[in-house]
Amino acid sequence: MRVKIYQIASEKDEHAYRFTPLSYVEKRRGIDPNIYKQVYYGDIDVDNLESLYIRLNEDNRPPLYQGTSLSVSDVVELFETEEQNSDSKCFYVDSVGYKELDNFDTSLCEEMNGEKAVYITPHHTPLVLNMHINDYKDLSAAVGGLIELTRAKCNKLQSLPQQIMMIANNLPSGYFRDLQIIKEVFLPAFQELKDCLQMTTYIMNEIKVNEHILDDDKYLLIFSVEEVNRLAREGMPFRDAYKKVGLDIEAGKFSHTKEVHHTHEGSIGNLCNAEISALMQQVIDGFNFCGMEKAEKALLGR
Repeated sequence: MRVKIYQIASEKDEHAYRFTPLSYVEKRRGIDPNIYKQVYYGDIDVDNLESLYIRLNEDNRPPLYQGTSLSVSDVVELFETEEQNSDSKCFYVDSVGYKELDNFDTSLCEEMNGEKAVYITPHHTPLVLNMHINDYKDLSAAVGGLIELTRAKCNKLQSLPQQIMMIANNLPSGYFRDLQIIKEVFLPAFQELKDCLQMTTYIMNEIKVNEHILDDDKYLLIFSVEEVNRLAREGMPFRDAYKKVGLDIEAGKFSHTKEVHHTHEGSIGNLCNAEISALMQQVIDGFNFCGMEKAEKALLGR
């Protein structure tokens, strides 16, 4: 289930509402979203609020959880689906069970700390949220290494035909029980493929290119090789050009127009997109999807 958890911020709790039942709060000033802070947003593998309470009082709380154990006075926002802008309901964690809140405006609550990021886990719709990350190790733990493993998973999928061939290799004539092992590598591959496609599609749709990042002079030295190549093209021996650029950098005199003129295949000046598209289409045509679609239509009588 997809949830958000809100807890009262101690520095805003002027009336000591934290850890108090809803009946006590309502008799006084009523519940105030302004004193609450979001401490979690994500998917938790439970199917009801009681199981959620148990999970958030265990030691193995979900990654990115920034709060304390789920307690009285906390608010749980439960989403109906994982889609963006899904309808939701808010529940107050009471001294006994939960009480639904009709007018709890979550937009008034303080957001989670950290950097905005896309959080992706298998079998769930990706989330955009704030992540409180101290270093790369924390980030890797938070996402379970799933984004960076996409490359490895894709390579693993490419090795699938070789795995199947080796399983079926050297089989005695007429013996086929060994083929059942193929299912162990073949069927899970479809879910892995769907996970990779979901991650990659969402990431590519959300990517924003910073077109002016190189305007900052701290990146100037990445053009040093470009300058060496330019001097070499103009007739200066490569060793002399290399030495000149090095001395300019050392003396703080290096400058560059920050323009590149690459022409080799695959470079920024010659991406070969048309050739890549043609190769991809050639691979797709090799699957004979047209024949499959005709057979499907004939089978279904369409």
